[in-house]
Amino acid sequence: DFMTIIYKGGEGEYRYQPLDDRGLKYEIFVSHKGALSFRELPGGEFYHQAYLGYTGRRLAEAFGARAEQFDAAAASISAGRLSGLAPHAWRVAPLPRVPLAACLWPGDDELPAQASVLFDALAGHHLPTDGLALLGAGLTGRLLRAIEAAR
Repeated sequence: DFMTIIYKGGEGEYRYQPLDDRGLKYEIFVSHKGALSFRELPGGEFYHQAYLGYTGRRLAEAFGARAEQFDAAAASISAGRLSGLAPHAWRVAPLPRVPLAACLWPGDDELPAQASVLFDALAGHHLPTDGLALLGAGLTGRLLRAIEAAR
């Protein structure tokens, strides 16, 4: 099926379908080298604005004034809290060795809300950049669907 991402490594074969949430694994944000924006991934500079449009901007619009709903949505998909990246940050690992961070900086009277889906510093070694874009879009969709299901 064309939407399935297949990861083959020393631990075996893992399949991920970004538009189908079955079989996702949630683990900690593993790398001690930090988090990267999509722009910092190999070849990510060219596609960065588009990626922000279907990830960060959607999350900021949906949750910017409702950070508690962002936290509730993340908790409902079994994400784990992540400290140090943003006031509201959650970690999800849809594939072994490829953790993502969903981050929200709520807006106020002076600054608009911002959100990002960030990648472990080693993510580019495990998947091509377009595959990572699909993972980021999948996480964004899960968070948005989680809050819709709660309404």
